[in-house]
Amino acid sequence: MQISPLAHVDPAARIGEGVTIEAGAWIGPTVEIAHGTVVQSGAALGRGGGAGGHGPTRIGVGCIVGSGAVLYHDVTLGAGAKIWHNTVIRSHVTIGEGSSIGSLSCIEHHTRVGCRCSVHSLCQVGDYSEVGDEVFIGPGFLSVSDLKLDFHRPQLHQAYKGVVIAARARIGGRVLAYPGSVIGVETVVGAGSVVRGTLLDGVVYLGDPIRAVRKVRPNECLPEG
Repeated sequence: MQISPLAHVDPAARIGEGVTIEAGAWIGPTVEIAHGTVVQSGAALGRGGGAGGHGPTRIGVGCIVGSGAVLYHDVTLGAGAKIWHNTVIRSHVTIGEGSSIGSLSCIEHHTRVGCRCSVHSLCQVGDYSEVGDEVFIGPGFLSVSDLKLDFHRPQLHQAYKGVVIAARARIGGRVLAYPGSVIGVETVVGAGSVVRGTLLDGVVYLGDPIRAVRKVRPNECLPEG
């Protein structure tokens, strides 16, 4: 175990063998870090946890939490997950094993990202979203969950809706997805597209308004399982 004397590690935190915590990192009282994980300088784990009764932040075996990243309470990282520099993972989020979340991204509350996903830099995945396994999301992706923009206007409030991105989907850079959108299994969304409604499995879509271009060819698909 290598813990810098310039890191803050709460005495109640549970730290496994072979963990590295660099200078300036902040580890809260409800954090559990499994062996072989690296927490880089200036990262903060377990923000918002503790006296309020919030659940733990659990970091799996062999993870990397990049410099300046912030992980809130009730966050779970599967084994080998990587959260890169200055990224924010909000509360009640699960990131599956082997997944990577790029720099300067934000995964909002109550979201699940599956296993072996690649989410590039400058992405925001909105509240209450579901991302399946082996999904690719290009840089600058934005999904939103508040259709009515109800800021300080309770009369406009509707239940927030995330997006659903099914397994093995591929999404190009700078795509915008509206609340409640569904992107199907092995579906491809071209760069700069705007997603509304449901996109069928195994189809290539482009544009705004979005339109189907062709079916995904068998040799373009990942093997299932």
